[in-house]
Amino acid sequence: MGGSGSGSGSGSGSGHILPIFYHVEPSHVRKQIGSYEDAFNEHEQNRHLNFQEVQNWRDALKKVGNISGWHVQDKITDEAKFIREFMEDVKRKVDPAMIGSLEGLLGMDSRLKELDSCVLNKKTRSDVHFIGIYGVGGIGKTTLARAYYKWMSDKFNGNSCFLKVVREECEKKGHEHLQNQLLWQILGEETEIMDVESGKEMIRNALWGKKVLVVHDDVNKPKELQALADNAKWFGGGSVIIITTRNESLLRKTYEEITMYKVEQLSNKDALRLFSWKAFKRSEPLEDYKELSKEAITYAKNIPLALEVLGSHLYGKTIDGWRSALDTLKEYPTKWNIVEGIIQISFDAPEEPVKEILLDIACFFNGCEKEHVIQFLDSHEFSPEDGIRLLKDKSLLSTQHGNKLWMHDLVQKMGKKFISNKVRESD
Repeated sequence: MGGSGSGSGSGSGSGHILPIFYHVEPSHVRKQIGSYEDAFNEHEQNRHLNFQEVQNWRDALKKVGNISGWHVQDKITDEAKFIREFMEDVKRKVDPAMIGSLEGLLGMDSRLKELDSCVLNKKTRSDVHFIGIYGVGGIGKTTLARAYYKWMSDKFNGNSCFLKVVREECEKKGHEHLQNQLLWQILGEETEIMDVESGKEMIRNALWGKKVLVVHDDVNKPKELQALADNAKWFGGGSVIIITTRNESLLRKTYEEITMYKVEQLSNKDALRLFSWKAFKRSEPLEDYKELSKEAITYAKNIPLALEVLGSHLYGKTIDGWRSALDTLKEYPTKWNIVEGIIQISFDAPEEPVKEILLDIACFFNGCEKEHVIQFLDSHEFSPEDGIRLLKDKSLLSTQHGNKLWMHDLVQKMGKKFISNKVRESD
């Protein structure tokens, strides 16, 4: 009908409607006056049209006219600019939920919107903005940072970089390795940094004046930040530097101005849905398991990693098997961090050949290409490919960044701890 259109919507109320009032006044749509009045008078006199159908059209336009939307007036000539701005608005409103649903990251849409509001609360768009994402292990800091990076990186014209597990990479390969990675991901050029100080100078010279998006994941020490993102003068206006850590005080002590975002536990609703996807391969528990499922998410404290591992461990088990596992968990809160306790019962479950594959990956191959790892583990009696698949089914392992194997550091920690205990027992 004339000049009104709408964006995407949902009859369930879960979608978004973004009306575009194209060369028409929103009040004309809302009140059906002007050209709309003429059109409706014509429709109402048409004996082939049902009166109720015409009334439904009136009601729909009234609702659309009351929604805050985009008004393209006759005086506006730069419609290309309008289209770009409209698409940015759609992206901000829709993408968080899309990312969450595509990756199975329940509850991520609200977290993404909250994080984005932290970024948008900059004093000016020309500021360099440091964002600290902090929270307990397994709460989803890396998942949130990665989702935000995927969502927003195209707004930085390719000037973006995601440095994963900074703490571990610095311990293994040194600060210079990550400095090289930072420059390579943004510039697309190989660099050769001989020492940390010269690396800092190269980063300053290369990125000064550039608007960049950089994520430093799992930072633990001041030296890591000093080597990679010492201060705002290293970067161009509008840059966003995101740092994930369990150490809140580290960030507050390092930067005079930083916005802190604490990742909280999932709501009971989202926790139950995430747990159910792992335990039942559906969005809600089976009827006979509802009360046990509520008990399980209480033990997991609504922490995503714990929910995924526990749900995967209980998948396919009988009610007696569930009760046995949950009874075992009752002992853990006094002995271990509950997340580690849940990982431990899942860790103890695999047959020995699969556990050997888990331990090899924990100690030597975390972050390596899957095919490369399979070749190295081919001497195992058990098929390494089947072992990797079983570990992924148990949520003890995943693939990221193409086809690289990734093990959460809490799972890796349990694997290394198991090896250390075995060595001590044999001495």
